[in-house]
Amino acid sequence: CWNNATVLSIPEHVDWWTHTFYKKDGSLPPNRTEGFMEHLMRGGDIIGPFIEYTRAAKMKAFVSWRMSDSQAFSNFAARPLEDQLKDTAKFWYDNRYNATMGLSKVGGYYSVQNWMVPEVRAYKMQMLQDIITMYKPDGISLDFERAPLFFDTTKTTSSQRKATMGGWLRNLRARMTAGGVRTLCARVPPSLGTLDAIGLDLAALTAEGVFEFLTLGINYDSFLPQDSDFGAIKAQVPKEFQLNWE
Repeated sequence: CWNNATVLSIPEHVDWWTHTFYKKDGSLPPNRTEGFMEHLMRGGDIIGPFIEYTRAAKMKAFVSWRMSDSQAFSNFAARPLEDQLKDTAKFWYDNRYNATMGLSKVGGYYSVQNWMVPEVRAYKMQMLQDIITMYKPDGISLDFERAPLFFDTTKTTSSQRKATMGGWLRNLRARMTAGGVRTLCARVPPSLGTLDAIGLDLAALTAEGVFEFLTLGINYDSFLPQDSDFGAIKAQVPKEFQLNWE
């Protein structure tokens, strides 16, 4: 939580976090006192000054947004669940055992996200709406790479995933346009199989102008262009579309 979002303000987040995991009087324990959190609690800001500084340097200010928080849940054998929950947000904690938003193991990872659930999509959208309304950056960059887990592929079809994620992205794009934020880009997996699993129909989205540019990111799928589906992905997007390799 890097700003006073309407879904949960900084004071609300800190109060919940400390009372849930640490001292009942609400004071921060010495080993978990974060400098940036103290700054925010005193009324400071992080995103606003970043945007001002970037623009003063005559550069475009983009807010990078990690689409999945599931990296907080990984190896339960090495680290108990309740300890891992200290690194997540109240929304996920409140729904940690929910049948639709609860934990499910996918490819060695434990994910708390199920984007087929409307509340999950609404939660994410409201956080980005706050960024649009409060800061009006020059662009928003969505990071789908860490970690690319959004759907249970055993219970959804490709068309369902693409309709769900595509609808959310089109909604975000409309909100950005209305709020004066011009550019939407994304860091996406360089694998056709993973793109299908997370509901990204790049051919349709780029043809409609949802994204200004895309970056094929190095992560768990591939480390070299030769190991990826770069050529096949490039063939899906318009010839003039900007497609980067990380």
